[in-house]
Amino acid sequence: MGRFTQRLVDRGFKYYGVDTSVGMIESAKRLNTSDKAEFIHSSHLPLPFPAGHFEVCLSVMVLQYLMQQRGEEGGNVFSELARVLSPGGQMLIIEQASASGMSSGTVKACSTEADYIEALSESFVVERVEKIRCARMTKLSSIYLRYGKSLPLKNLAIKFLAKQETRQALNADVNFLKGMDYYDICIKAIKK
Repeated sequence: MGRFTQRLVDRGFKYYGVDTSVGMIESAKRLNTSDKAEFIHSSHLPLPFPAGHFEVCLSVMVLQYLMQQRGEEGGNVFSELARVLSPGGQMLIIEQASASGMSSGTVKACSTEADYIEALSESFVVERVEKIRCARMTKLSSIYLRYGKSLPLKNLAIKFLAKQETRQALNADVNFLKGMDYYDICIKAIKK
């Protein structure tokens, strides 16, 4: 959380970060001490802001975890984001989209570009969708994401896997890229 905070604050924006994890909030506060950055713990909807409070909302790698909760007890996060945006407010999203029916392993169920567009369509007009990064993980990395969190030499494992992924990317050909598992997208949407 808060990876874009300093860049936005440096450009004169007041930044509000919301997360369900107290640990992530505390980490973001330690990294970002500007009085123009505020971090709020909120474990449920509605968000703790009045309607129309923001002109811009940025969501980075969060909505992919909430896509399956639409209409469930978590409420509809997309309509809630629209509620806190002013009329004509902008929603900027960076998310992972599946190209193969598979995800990176960190999300219960993968979502496609079309899934995000559909989820936004009730409250937003999608202006632009761009692919910004493509990936296909090695089998070792896939296994690590599923089972490696308990490894005693976690840092060594991460360094080893980074070398393996880099080697695979450097040796990639067009057929490899066509078979990618997932890619990251940037979506710009405007509140209706």
